[in-house]
Amino acid sequence: MATNEYSQQGTGLHRTRMSVSNALPVYSSSSAVKEKYARMMKDNPWFISFALPLPGYRMRRLHIYIINPRRLHAFSTVRFGRKKGTVLLGFFLTFLVLSTFALVKRFGGAEKKWPFQGGPGSLVFKREDLQRIWNWEVASGHYPSRHRSE
Repeated sequence: MATNEYSQQGTGLHRTRMSVSNALPVYSSSSAVKEKYARMMKDNPWFISFALPLPGYRMRRLHIYIINPRRLHAFSTVRFGRKKGTVLLGFFLTFLVLSTFALVKRFGGAEKKWPFQGGPGSLVFKREDLQRIWNWEVASGHYPSRHRSE
């Protein structure tokens, strides 16, 4: 902001323009945004711990570390934007839950079968029956060959 001040130089009063500083630091907008996100990221660590009391031990607790959902959401929104980041985070978490479920079902159960594969096959005949029928078709000449029939 500029103020007007009168000064006397030589024979008369002259009006000069002097600038007054704002006394506030001036930063560019990009550095302010970076400073804001740096402060936000410092306040939110990647992992948070929960202390669960152990039964039978009064003073002992089991510390379980999990990923901080606020930090994960902040990371995704800073990187991809508010809407895209939230949607991508939702897809990622859904994929993570379904993958965990599939791995537990495959390696944790007695069946040793992947989930989401569908039911049993719709094949009526067994493999040996199909091989026998195929051989009969070829032997009786019903299978079309490249040779001309005589």
